[in-house]
Amino acid sequence: MNYSTIFISIKLGITTLIPGTITVVSATRKVKSMNRVYVNSTVDVPIENQPQITASGTGCTYDNNGNLTSDPSRGIRDIEWSETGKPIRVSFVSGEEICYRYAATGEKLSELFVDTDGRILRRRDIYGSYELTDGRLDRTQVGGGYLDSRGVFHVYVTDYQGNVIGIINAKTGTPVQFTDYYPYGIPHATAYSPEANRRKFGGKEYTSEFGFSSCDFGARLYSPLLCGFDTPDSKASGYTHISPYAYCAADPVNLIDPTGEIPTALEGAYIANHVYDGKLGDVLYGGWKMIKCYTSKESISFRGGLYQKRHEDGTIEYASLRQGLIRYQPKVEKIV
Repeated sequence: MNYSTIFISIKLGITTLIPGTITVVSATRKVKSMNRVYVNSTVDVPIENQPQITASGTGCTYDNNGNLTSDPSRGIRDIEWSETGKPIRVSFVSGEEICYRYAATGEKLSELFVDTDGRILRRRDIYGSYELTDGRLDRTQVGGGYLDSRGVFHVYVTDYQGNVIGIINAKTGTPVQFTDYYPYGIPHATAYSPEANRRKFGGKEYTSEFGFSSCDFGARLYSPLLCGFDTPDSKASGYTHISPYAYCAADPVNLIDPTGEIPTALEGAYIANHVYDGKLGDVLYGGWKMIKCYTSKESISFRGGLYQKRHEDGTIEYASLRQGLIRYQPKVEKIV
């Protein structure tokens, strides 16, 4: 007889179990290092493809909208933001720049890396699932991995949080990349062939060029060096007790944040609070609606619920939560 609280979120065939256990995998690669961010220590910690920097956040500046405009620790001199909160140009103290272009709906369309003389070093274009580098098809993103320019499928190996820890060539069965992460998403220097894939922490694109060290979470850019986002959360008014820049409510081990907005586990906390005395049809914070309720004749403390959330793009997400003294597994109808 075990007391358990289980929150399962299902969307587009992907199941996330929170909380879970951490799987740590290592490989070998020689890279530079950075000062430890997570404890009061002067010991240098290796980090993938980064210069020798200290990620303290000291001296950062922000505009009137709360968007980061400079960060000395990453060598960022200035960030120009669009009216919709997207970075258009990132200028570095060294003179290099990264320029972005977006669709009207907010999706990133292109990324240009410019040297100190204004010459384009590399251009990336994104057309839906197609990714081009300097005008040539580089890869096509598909479910569970990607097809390279020759059509060979490469499989994403992910951990319990959805972080891409490995890439396997499905044709040969050989590993193409291996990466491990610090809790807030900094890739270890022991990463094997990190340049082989940009999708890393949280399955998001990681940009390390010029020391930028930034993950694109869609709604916002996230800096694993600073352990927070570069812009405030547009939905922060719903949880004023948490910093609008915080990643996963400052608990990156147990929580995930797939969109750069409200952590799914925070919505799960509202569901957990609702399941015992809530009613069918109740709509909770985040748009979750209770559509099924389960009890047990063998345990008066057991209660479960099935919740549904409809997204703007038409997809439907389901969450199942069970709490109490569990003696048996309740039967749940298959949802089609």
